Parts: sequence; structure tokens; C-alpha cells
Amino acid sequence: MIIDDTKPKPKDNPIASLSEYASLLQNYTKLIDAGEDLTPQFVEDFGDAKTGLAITTDRRIGFLDFLDGMAKHLKSLKDQYATAQKTTENLRSRIMDHTRFIMLNAPDLPFAGKLGKLALQKSPASLKSDYELDKEVDAQILESNPNLSEYTLTKTVWDKDKIKQTLKAGGQVDGFWLEQGEHVRIRRK
Repeated sequence: MIIDDTKPKPKDNPIASLSEYASLLQNYTKLIDAGEDLTPQFVEDFGDAKTGLAITTDRRIGFLDFLDGMAKHLKSLKDQYATAQKTTENLRSRIMDHTRFIMLNAPDLPFAGKLGKLALQKSPASLKSDYELDKEVDAQILESNPNLSEYTLTKTVWDKDKIKQTLKAGGQVDGFWLEQGEHVRIRRK
């Protein structure tokens, strides 16, 4: 097997790739295995290829380390962003609650400016209960209150829609009620 001398050797190209050095060393190894004469030039070229492979291996490892560091940094930024987002959402919620409190205590004032106005708006009614709505229905509840069984989808799941419809129509369902609150709405100009 003869090395193609028309292609530049990696030592002529100081930025040769890891695969180029690996391929060159494989060719040299095949030549050695085939009994090639180990001339001083051959030994020098083989040594240069080994050195080139070591340098490109280090370059590859360094780049992979850089990518690992970048991934850790980005994860850190993601975690910091999530924390900052939660903090911002909590701050907004507290400000909206405080604004609602102020508006409830001063209902006759016009809360309007150049950007828009603030208004209290009724929130959709939410279903509340003495029982845990998202947990399995306790059989003892149904035994002690048999009329509640018509408000279950199965023996283990509450039919929340049916309960809400009954309550909205003015009916009574033991242990359930609707709560309707108010929230601050921003009406922009």
C-alpha cells in the first residue's frame, strides 16, 4: 500500500482534522504491518502524524469541554430565568391583589389614565367543596349521603360539570358551592 503523495500531508496543513490524522496513521500502520522500510523520512512522518493526532485530540477534548461548560451555563441561566419568572409572577400577583383591595375600598374613584383604565370584573364561578374534588370519592361520603351518588361519573370520580350546572340553576348539592370572585382587568386605550 502506498500513501498518495499528491494530497497534502497534515503537517503541511496545521489545521488538519482529527479524522485526517487518524486516517494517515491507519495508512502508516498498514504499511508497517506490510513490512514497509522504516526510512528516516517515514519515521519522521509517522511521528508527525502521531503528534498531529495528539494535538487534534486535545483540540477536540478542549472543544467538548467548552460545550459541556456552555451546556451547564445555559442550564444555570434556564434555572435563573425560571426563578426570575416565578418571582416576577408572584410580584405581579401581589400588586394585582393590592390594586383589587384599593379598588374595593374606593369603588367610586375613576381608576383611569393615559394608558387605559382599571376595572373590577367578576371571575367565572369556581366549584368549591368540603370534599377533595381531585381525589377519589370516599365511599363513606356516598354511604352517609346517598343523593350525592348522582353527582359522580363513576363510584370514584365527582361529576364536577353536573354539580356546577345544578348549583348555577339554583339547586343544592350537599357539601358543594360556587364562589365567584372579582379580579382587576386592565382596559387599554
